[in-house]
Amino acid sequence: MMPWELEEFTLMRPLQKSDRDRFTLHSQHIKRFFFSVDAASWQFFQQLAPHFPSTPILPNLAFAMVHIVDPPQPDLELARLFLSLTVTELEFQVDLDAEEEPSGYQWILEPLAGEMKLPNLTSFRISAGYTLVTDAGPNVSRILQSHQGIEKLEIVLSRSHTVLEILRSAAELPHLRRFKMNHPDGEAAQREPKILSLPLDGLFPSLESLELSSAPDCLSSILGRVSSKNVRNIRLTMIGQGPPEVFEEFEAAGDTSIADCFRTIRGFVHLKALEVALRVRTTWDTFQCLLGCKELEALKILGGCGYDIKLEESHLEQMGRAWRDLKTLYLHPTSFTNQEMCLTFAHLQVIATEFPNLRKLVIACDARVASNTGFSVDRAVAAQNSLQELDVNESLIDERGEKVVGRLLAVWWPNLVEVTWASGANWAWRWAAVYGNYRSNIS
Repeated sequence: MMPWELEEFTLMRPLQKSDRDRFTLHSQHIKRFFFSVDAASWQFFQQLAPHFPSTPILPNLAFAMVHIVDPPQPDLELARLFLSLTVTELEFQVDLDAEEEPSGYQWILEPLAGEMKLPNLTSFRISAGYTLVTDAGPNVSRILQSHQGIEKLEIVLSRSHTVLEILRSAAELPHLRRFKMNHPDGEAAQREPKILSLPLDGLFPSLESLELSSAPDCLSSILGRVSSKNVRNIRLTMIGQGPPEVFEEFEAAGDTSIADCFRTIRGFVHLKALEVALRVRTTWDTFQCLLGCKELEALKILGGCGYDIKLEESHLEQMGRAWRDLKTLYLHPTSFTNQEMCLTFAHLQVIATEFPNLRKLVIACDARVASNTGFSVDRAVAAQNSLQELDVNESLIDERGEKVVGRLLAVWWPNLVEVTWASGANWAWRWAAVYGNYRSNIS
């Protein structure tokens, strides 16, 4: 039974010195600790507190996660006992809503934002996805300012928190290598317009990996402030801005802010991996800005819900010529619901011939013969490539397609060792048969 499962806890006898000595002996070996802050567990620890030493009770702790599910009465001295100076990774998970927040939860952040320092802290994460009365932004910003050794930072906050000061403090961390910040909507720059006018020079000097979720203008502003020349990995979720009427105006204005965002990414010349989740509409003319990332090895485009990019064979040819080192390609895995966006046999032949170093391909295609009437199966071009994994997700296929796809795959990708598909799809059994035909054709 864990402390947070207790309704009542009572010490049946006074703790002896031998009890504390035994605890001290074993506590030295604890490296990771999950600390649930709720009324029951807090009462449990408060009853034990008089018997704890005055120094942190886990002297060699490296990782601590503080899960706040019920705001207890503040007890800073008790909180300090669980955060040893040896902590290198610290996470806060806040699962409260405004009604449960009469006195706030900030008291547990305030020591770290003030006089309490964790000199070895290199990783910090806070997640507060509910709507709260108090704003965590100022305290989180001060925590970053007082812990300049942070290398990994993850911020996931609801719209009730400000992020401008967090961004400023994060951007000035000299050793920050990995940064993730998610917004629940696309309105951060509308609430805090100064996000779009952050200083341009010397920010994010050591960044290698960046993951952001926001509207394109906000994403472009943050990306444009990155001075590091070592960015290798970028993951973006592009969210539309505002209520429906504002969103429609934003889309009607064209791809300007999205193009600005993609042009900024093009400046990261050593970028190896890029993932873009589209929650706004865009076109190939805008997307092709990314062709300047010549060292790209992994590309993941997540569309669906009407926000896919329609790719022609010529577009894939340009991608293949630009990204000769590409090893992973992930295209529209949710687009099977929109037949116009699905890849056809003609698209797949281009991928087979123009991406010689590709190892993994994830696609949504339309393998029904009726959808590929302009393609001659007998003229399929044999290709030399390195593809080993093919994931067709929930791609469309019918009985006639089933009979030819296995033969086509053997011509295009003779080195496949794995073909996967969505097991819950209505036509999953057909893809299983395709894989059996493929194995027969290459044996």
